[in-house]
Amino acid sequence: MSYILFCKGKRAEKPYFVADIRKKIYTIEELCYYLYHNTTLCGEELVKIQLANWIGHQLGFMDLFESILSILRKDPRPEKVASQIFAYTNYLTKPEREAVCERIRKNSLLSLNERKKMRADYYVVEKNYREAIQDYEEILEQKDYNTQKEKHHIMYNIGCCYSYMFYFDLAFEWFMKAAEMEIDQKGDLKAALLCKNMMMTDEAFGEFIKKHSEFEQISAELSCDIAEAKHDFLKEPDTVKLLSFSQGTNGKNQKYRDFVLEKIAEYKAES
Repeated sequence: MSYILFCKGKRAEKPYFVADIRKKIYTIEELCYYLYHNTTLCGEELVKIQLANWIGHQLGFMDLFESILSILRKDPRPEKVASQIFAYTNYLTKPEREAVCERIRKNSLLSLNERKKMRADYYVVEKNYREAIQDYEEILEQKDYNTQKEKHHIMYNIGCCYSYMFYFDLAFEWFMKAAEMEIDQKGDLKAALLCKNMMMTDEAFGEFIKKHSEFEQISAELSCDIAEAKHDFLKEPDTVKLLSFSQGTNGKNQKYRDFVLEKIAEYKAES
């Protein structure tokens, strides 16, 4: 998709709310973007009469509404509805449209459990960690996982989500739960220990290792990993520049603050 798209129709006064990703859609182009990038999630949404009604009455595409309505009456398959929308808007080339619709078809055949986990994984990629945790925990509560390995993967992912939000105490608990399953115990314990390291002073961390012998060997490996990561971090261009500003005159300190604010702004823009 490297060509210019001309917007069609109007912006809806009332947006369409996509429950799977908890986002509002206002235009037909936004809908196409959602379908193109969320083939694992959009199957059920495409065959809802509410979506067809919104396209017709909010966006003003009554001819497209009638076409979708005909599909829903005769052969309500999500890939057919998607193909109709893409063709109507000329959002994709024909080969692109066929490839996306085939992915939608295959994903619509997955079980509810598989799609639910895919949605949670999608939230992690999008950095919506609270939503991901909510879905993962729901899967665990309802025992909707297929294998013990999948259950372990979900527990580990919950630990990761909490760590990304800096809730290291909660992350530690989930990594330890994952470790109890003895599927990737070494990796789980290392992740758990890293969380403890982030929460404690060096002295307190040392005392913790003395009291918990199961972490002794892993602690040595973790120390090597941290030292290696620190070495790589100190070689990063941004780090070198920051350290050059952090000492010296007040003028340099101001440059340090300006540079940090600039990087924070860049990070927010990317997020």
